[in-house]
Amino acid sequence: MRNDRIRRDRRVGAGRAAGRDAGRHAKDSIADGRSEAGYVTILAEATVEAGTVAARHTHPGIETSYVLEGSIELPIQGQPTKSYSAGETYQLMTATPHAGGKASDKRVKILSTYVVEKGKPLASPA
Repeated sequence: MRNDRIRRDRRVGAGRAAGRDAGRHAKDSIADGRSEAGYVTILAEATVEAGTVAARHTHPGIETSYVLEGSIELPIQGQPTKSYSAGETYQLMTATPHAGGKASDKRVKILSTYVVEKGKPLASPA
């Protein structure tokens, strides 16, 4: 899911203050009892510039996202394509192929929480 026009602004470990730890990579949160063994929690803000579409991909765990700004069209394998606007959320199960649909004419910001297998890439092409 690498694209020069899609930027991951932050990756913050579970329970950490974004202002203090902005830009740090995910921390294993087993020590404070908030994750299952073998998983990490990643909080990421993504900015998708106008006219950009995310390539089809999967995640090695659950993605829960909140649209902060703009709206997106999201094709999810096995489901009808849905649109999500600022203030709405969606959730994707482990290894579910999905992508950006029709490119937006405005910038989109999304805040996502991933609970993923430790040591695996956050996203893989599908």
